[in-house]
Parts: sequence; C-alpha cells; structure tokens
Amino acid sequence: MKSIHLFLTPFLLLSLTACNENPVSHDDGEEDEVSVAFQMSEDDIHTLDQVTFSAAVSSHHGDPVTDFEEVGMQYRLEGSNEWSDLVMTLSGTEYSGTMLFLSSGHYDVRVMGRHHGHDHMETLHELGEHLEVGRAHEDAGGFTIEYENFPGEIHEGETAAIQFWIMEDSEARTPITGIQAEIHIEDPSGAEESHNAVESEAGVYTANHTFLLDGEAHLAIHFPGTGGIELDAEFHIPISSSDSHGH
Repeated sequence: MKSIHLFLTPFLLLSLTACNENPVSHDDGEEDEVSVAFQMSEDDIHTLDQVTFSAAVSSHHGDPVTDFEEVGMQYRLEGSNEWSDLVMTLSGTEYSGTMLFLSSGHYDVRVMGRHHGHDHMETLHELGEHLEVGRAHEDAGGFTIEYENFPGEIHEGETAAIQFWIMEDSEARTPITGIQAEIHIEDPSGAEESHNAVESEAGVYTANHTFLLDGEAHLAIHFPGTGGIELDAEFHIPISSSDSHGH
C-alpha cells in the first residue's frame, strides 16, 4: 500500500472517507450501512504535536448516527500487530478525541464503534492510506533539528535514547557532522542533568537519560552554530507512570 502525507487544511473533510460505508449491527439485529466523515486538526503531523481527530457518522439516508455506546480511533505502526486506542466523545453530531504520537512512521488508522447492548467494537471506517507521522522538529540559526526518543513512550524509571538529527535548513537537508552537542533535561520536579551526545552516524546524535519521574520533562539540545554561536532546540517530553505499562 502506498504511503502519503495527508495535507489538509484544519478540519477539512477527507473526500476519500465521505463515501466509505460499513454495515453496523443494531439492537434489533438488523444491519445498516453507515458512512464516516473523518477529520483531523493538523495538515502535517509530527511526534509531540497535539492532534484532534473527529468522526461524523451518518446513516445511508444521510442522518447523523449518535447512539453509540462507545466510539474510538485505533492506530498502529505499519507492520505492528498491536492497536492503540483513542477514546472519542460525542459533541453535537461528531465524535472526537485529542492525542499526540510518540513515534514517527506510517500508521494504520480505523474508527471503531459499539452500540448499546453489544459486547464488541465494530469497524466503522478504515483509512485507505497510511497516515504519515514525522519527527518533532525545531529550527535554529539556519539549521533544522529533528528529535525522537526510543522507546517512543517512556515510563518513569526507564532509560531512553535521546536521538536528534542536525541538518541544513534547506531543501537538500544536508546533515551537519562533527558537532559537539549536549542535551540538558529538567524533570518534572525541577531536577536538571546534562549529557554529551555522540554522533552515531553522519548528522545523527544520541545520548541516554534515565527518567525517574512521570509528568512532563523539558529537553534542551545545545550545539554551536555558525561562528561558534550556541544554538538551542527545545522539546517537551511526556513521561508515563509505571502503572500505565502495558495499558
């Protein structure tokens, strides 16, 4: 399946979803065809960006369908067997939910629903193309810095690899090599720690850090720019509670 960027203006309806129809079982045992208009608030999605997804469900007559007990979006990285869930709540005639992606890549996406009295979710709509999520990025002093941590979801007590790419802020995106860079991390308690980064491959720098507390950590990447001027790129990293492991 070919992967594409979904370039949308905010809350622009995807034309490919408007005609999507799936049979949905009702309490009386009958099935009805529904269509789902799927929307998202960002036209270009990156990790650590808050994105709102909305789904308006309609009957084959064009009437809004709002009697679901539960509606949610499921997503998984291409090649993975494990789906993650985003709960969507009803507002007016649309179900919506807000989330951020923690790993870049191509995602399978589908909208699921469950009617009253049913014990399982049914597929209401499946996105026909992969949703592409890029790395978080910042611009500084003529450079573009892309950032990602591994694992994508960090739990308190875990050591994560902090990886970032330094490249020219140009169409060529030429990697910048030989940089003496460091990371500075402030955890949710205000405690601070710095680490020197190692260039693991051309223009790619890595440092490890152990996150001891859940909450939001602040990451600053420091590196010398043209003329020795120190440049910074900053990111905010969510750290999950250890209790959420496996949920």
